[in-house]
Amino acid sequence: GIYMNFTLGHPDSVLLQDRMCVYTIKKPEDNLTLLERYHNELKEFDGCTLMLSGGTDSQFMLRLLTHFNIKFIPITYKTTWKGGVVNTDDVIYSQEVAKKFSLDLEIIDFDLKEFYDSNQHMRVGKKFKTSSPQVAMHLEFIDRYIPPNSKLVMGGDMPYLMYNQAGSEHNNYTG
Repeated sequence: GIYMNFTLGHPDSVLLQDRMCVYTIKKPEDNLTLLERYHNELKEFDGCTLMLSGGTDSQFMLRLLTHFNIKFIPITYKTTWKGGVVNTDDVIYSQEVAKKFSLDLEIIDFDLKEFYDSNQHMRVGKKFKTSSPQVAMHLEFIDRYIPPNSKLVMGGDMPYLMYNQAGSEHNNYTG
């Protein structure tokens, strides 16, 4: 797994160090709850598009949008290679979540073989300065199917904390 070390700082803050990034989290100077903070971040997103993979991150965003009565359009993609579905789990999970929340989920087909055989990943990578074919695919999908100037909500891997027991590979708090 990927581990993230953290240290306590002064004044009250937490420094999270990932392999490539350092995040400093400071104690807020107001008394807002975490839920109030999420609402402040999302209140202008009415009518947004939610990328729903069915995973924990996108379900969390779905639950926040629903909790705050923010209208959204749920979509996911079905990646294929020579007619076979590559991301079967994501499609099934997103369908199950959509069913549970009575959502009209739009599933968009994305032909990976065509995308890679045509070297579109190289063109997208050059345009957005990424060497990752996976990131290029996501950027292409967004470029093709998300209207310009619209608001897009995606899950994100937020840092989390867990404690590894003594004797483990990383003997400290990580996440």
